[in-house]
Amino acid sequence: MALGLVWLAGFLALAWAWPVPSWRWGLGAVTLLLAGAAAWRFWLGTAEGEFRWDGGAWYAPGELPVSDAPVVRFDGLRWLLVLVRVVGPGTSPASCWLWLEAAADPPAWTALRRALFSGAVPGPASEGIAHE
Repeated sequence: MALGLVWLAGFLALAWAWPVPSWRWGLGAVTLLLAGAAAWRFWLGTAEGEFRWDGGAWYAPGELPVSDAPVVRFDGLRWLLVLVRVVGPGTSPASCWLWLEAAADPPAWTALRRALFSGAVPGPASEGIAHE
C-alpha cells in the first residue's frame, strides 16, 4: 500500500511537469514505469500464509520456525511490516519480510499485535540464571 502511494506521488509529479517535457521528464517516466513493474512483480511473488505464535515459538508462512524474535519495522495500526529470521529445512537462517494486514483475520489482529509488541522471544526466558 505504501509503495503504491509513493508510485502515485511520482506519477503525479511527472504529470504536473508535463507542459515542459524534456529528456529528464522521459528519464523520470521510464524510471517510474520500471520501478512500478518491479514492485508489482515483487508483490505478486510474495508468499501468503499464516504467521503465528503458539505460546512458545513463532512460525512464518509455510510452518517455517523463526529463529529470533520478530522485529516490527513499520506499524501502520492496520498493517505491519515485520522482519523475521526463518530456518528452512537443512538451511541456515535467512531474513524474511512479512506484510501483515488486519483484514486477513480481524478477530486475531489485536492478539497478534500484543504478541509482537510484548517482546516475547523463543527459547528460555531466563538464560544463565540458576534456580535452587
